[in-house]
Amino acid sequence: MTLKIERPQLPPAGPAWAGSLMGTSIAATLSHVHHFELLGDVMVVLATAILLVIIFGFLKYRNPHFHQEFMGPWGMTSMGILAWGAAMTSLTGHWSVQAYAWIIGTALGVVVCLNQLRKFHGAPTFLWGLALVAPMVGATVGGQLAQSGFFSESTSHTIHSLAVVCFFMSFLTAPPTFARVYLSVIRGNFHLPLGLSGTAWIPLGIVGQSTAAAQVLAVGDTWKHVGVIYGYVMFTLGIPMFAYAAYKFWGSLPKIPDYTPGWWGSTFPTGTLCLGSHYLAASSGHAWWDSLSLIFLIILFCHWGVSAVRFLGWLSGVPRVSSK
Repeated sequence: MTLKIERPQLPPAGPAWAGSLMGTSIAATLSHVHHFELLGDVMVVLATAILLVIIFGFLKYRNPHFHQEFMGPWGMTSMGILAWGAAMTSLTGHWSVQAYAWIIGTALGVVVCLNQLRKFHGAPTFLWGLALVAPMVGATVGGQLAQSGFFSESTSHTIHSLAVVCFFMSFLTAPPTFARVYLSVIRGNFHLPLGLSGTAWIPLGIVGQSTAAAQVLAVGDTWKHVGVIYGYVMFTLGIPMFAYAAYKFWGSLPKIPDYTPGWWGSTFPTGTLCLGSHYLAASSGHAWWDSLSLIFLIILFCHWGVSAVRFLGWLSGVPRVSSK
């Protein structure tokens, strides 16, 4: 008889882990936004390392393939690339890397969004919306690029127009899809395993990200006013969504659920709330939104910390031993 050390099987390095890239990258950007420069620098380095692991992991394992049923992980990959590009700009002050990341990430995001709309597999799940949120991240980053002054006026106008298209592509598809999932929750037909409780935060990504996009894409006083109203409405709608996500995720932590890549689903959406409220502070002129943004940043790092610690625990831990 021999003893065999076993660990829960997780997906290999690749798109399934892009949630960690998303969360780390947006944490880097927001650290710089709130003037935690050293912390932001460290997070950019970590995000770059994660991106390289994901790229080489996919080249080695080719998991998952670019099939219609796997658009969720590929949507995360799109958003991860976009978030990493923005993080690099926050570190260096240069827009070139973010521009290339926007081209690659947005093109991928549009493809996965359209592909996801062909069919939703299985019972309702928050993972359905991952591919649909991706164009909204492209809309925000595109709006930032259009305002950067890095491009000519005509190129900036083109980028802005494409970003607006991405905004509506996501806005018209993601909220109805999440509403379908919440309807299943209300009816009591929804099952969320403890290890996937972090995915309850995913719908909040459209709340924060679309609010940020609405601010950066608004041109002219009228549209800026509309953007502010939009942000207030979205954050109001997000209150019960936040309460539900916090109840499911925070409530699961004392139970030490099995570790899955879904834990990282708690990071990026919280970061978008931080980003959206930061932009609302500037657009509305109400400084208390920036105080709220700082609170979301703290929550983001708490989520990032527990996800990272559990990952390290999975790497080094021995959860069970079987005999053979």
